[in-house]
Amino acid sequence: VDVGTWREIKSAGEFDMGLNNALYTVPAPESFIRDITGTCGDVPCNFNLGKYQDPVLDDLWAKLKAAAPGDRYAVSEDVFDQLNKGMPFQPMTQAGRNIVWFYPDVKGMPANGSTYAGFAEKISRFDHVWLDR
Repeated sequence: VDVGTWREIKSAGEFDMGLNNALYTVPAPESFIRDITGTCGDVPCNFNLGKYQDPVLDDLWAKLKAAAPGDRYAVSEDVFDQLNKGMPFQPMTQAGRNIVWFYPDVKGMPANGSTYAGFAEKISRFDHVWLDR
């Protein structure tokens, strides 16, 4: 099992700030990882495209959500261990997400000239996108 040194630094409290992960103000494990590994109700969560299911992991996600702030790190260690048992690798972002920069010469995309960080397949299937140079 590969354990990064940041886990030791985090558990010892030897850091000045934590990095944000772009869309969320708190980089809590359930922000991304539960969405791609968990079950929401009786079905896989929205971004769990592989339909990965682990009842023990689901119980740990619920336990983590309900844990007091001082107990969250210990529960996150249990989540980490359970993920290592059942999932040898993990995607580090939600599937389907990509950053798209729009340019004036790309036609058929909404908001030409602006930046859009989102799910491109939700806004266009690229059926009517063309380059106008």
